Amino acid sequence: MSSLQDFVKREKTRRTLDLRRLVVICDPKGKSVRLALFLPVLLGIVHTVERIRIRPMATKHDDGTVLVRQEQKLKPPSMYEVLLLNDDYTPMEFVVMVLQEYFNKDRENATQIMLMVHRDGKGVCGLYPKDIASTKVELVMNHARKAGHPLQCVMEEV
Repeated sequence: MSSLQDFVKREKTRRTLDLRRLVVICDPKGKSVRLALFLPVLLGIVHTVERIRIRPMATKHDDGTVLVRQEQKLKPPSMYEVLLLNDDYTPMEFVVMVLQEYFNKDRENATQIMLMVHRDGKGVCGLYPKDIASTKVELVMNHARKAGHPLQCVMEEV
């Protein structure tokens, strides 16, 4: 019986399994995975699994060359501006209310954006990742339709 099986058998008799004392070990080819006892005192690294930093393992080819996996660098998500477009029928007070309710603007900032929409034809409500921007556009459009206003809300990639 392996030391892992002995450990699991001992832990089962206690009715608890201390997973903090186990660690996963993979061979370089990645064909087999086994659990082994984690000995933090001997390794002198950490005492709990929660504090272990997982790093990519090196792989070794038959010719003796060691290749190290490089971590992928993720680019930040593309951001979108949510814009309100001017029309001649939507009341200014409704636009201020929408900015306060859906974009968490205070009354002063909402009024400034509303005046920008009125004066320049469009106003920036906020900058969001694509999913959040599209959700906000949908919410504003649905609210405007229910209230009977032709307010237009769009998003543009920055």
